[in-house]
Amino acid sequence: MGIDHDNICALQAQVQTDSFKRQIDEKLNTVPQASDIKL
Repeated sequence: MGIDHDNICALQAQVQTDSFKRQIDEKLNTVPQASDIKL
């Protein structure tokens, strides 16, 4: 059960990271000079 719990936590962290990156991308896309920004 401990291993499954660790895997679930890792998956949740990955999903949160992906959605956070998506939010940043959406914000950058609304900025005219977004193509000049390097992350």
